[in-house]
Amino acid sequence: MPDDLFVYCAMNNITDRIIFEDKHLLLVNKAAGLMVEEDQYGNPNLIQLLRKHIQGKSRNKVFIQNVHRLDRPVSGIVLFAKKPSDLKNLSEQFRNRTPEKIYLAVTESAPEKKEARLSHYHYKNLKEKKAEISSEKKKETDVVELEYKIIGEAGKKFLWQIKLITGKYHQIRAQLAFAGCPVIGDEKYGSAAKYGQDAIALHAWKLGFIHSATGEKAEYAAPLPADDLWKNFKVNS
Repeated sequence: MPDDLFVYCAMNNITDRIIFEDKHLLLVNKAAGLMVEEDQYGNPNLIQLLRKHIQGKSRNKVFIQNVHRLDRPVSGIVLFAKKPSDLKNLSEQFRNRTPEKIYLAVTESAPEKKEARLSHYHYKNLKEKKAEISSEKKKETDVVELEYKIIGEAGKKFLWQIKLITGKYHQIRAQLAFAGCPVIGDEKYGSAAKYGQDAIALHAWKLGFIHSATGEKAEYAAPLPADDLWKNFKVNS
């Protein structure tokens, strides 16, 4: 990704990355390297871009707030609420862990089992800004779980489909690394493979939840990144 990521996104029109939008919510396919929220350093972020997008269509005061986050180097689907009442409803769903979150990841190593459930203990190391994983319970650790299956292989690279059961800081990245299979490009967790600037090969692919206004089940998918690594694999939407 270029350094002037905000200019890049503006030139390529954020509307092209919007997956779904109505009066209550908006889902967007975040590019790797772009932050979701504003920070103290003024880095480009999705809130900024989407606020401009909505303001261009309305004379009313704009409300737009993310319901959850993705790490900066991760691409994929992010859900935003366009009204405080919708934010309250959707945030409650995420607190109760009812939404279904499916990720895709690419690694250079394969696990022993093609399909399994990983259960570990997780600790957020604030000083190092990373997650620590262990197989035994320690002080201040929480249980983290995910289910995976290997759904593709190309050029000695492996495509994982991951269902997130819990949702802790850097969970997928840390659990896969602990299993000996760090995500490609994730130097923080031991990957020696290069991928892209501020990017790793982890993509938030599908998100299922209950629509905050209609009460109906909704499921959306984010198209894969259009780079050579992901082009090696095909997935069924």
